[in-house]
Amino acid sequence: GNGAIEHLAEAPLLAQVHGLNLGSNLLEDEGLEAIFDSPHVGSLRELYVSDNPITDDGVRRFGLSGLAEQLDILDVRFTQISQEGIDTLTHVLGDRVMV
Repeated sequence: GNGAIEHLAEAPLLAQVHGLNLGSNLLEDEGLEAIFDSPHVGSLRELYVSDNPITDDGVRRFGLSGLAEQLDILDVRFTQISQEGIDTLTHVLGDRVMV
């Protein structure tokens, strides 16, 4: 859930992670925002958040984070993101987003 994800986002060891699979973890927008706001995601290149109740609110926050520029893969399959949110992600990430 979000509490565990928020602890992960605060962990300095996250700076060594290149790929992070948070699929099927009951991750909500708040937990996703904790990852986006983490000072330790500078090496992150792949983020898998499929099968979680993430919504367009989480997508909006992603657009404001610097993470969008560095990711090679963002997997948002089986989430609650609307078509408009998917379109936004595709506009920002192109074929780097998995929907």
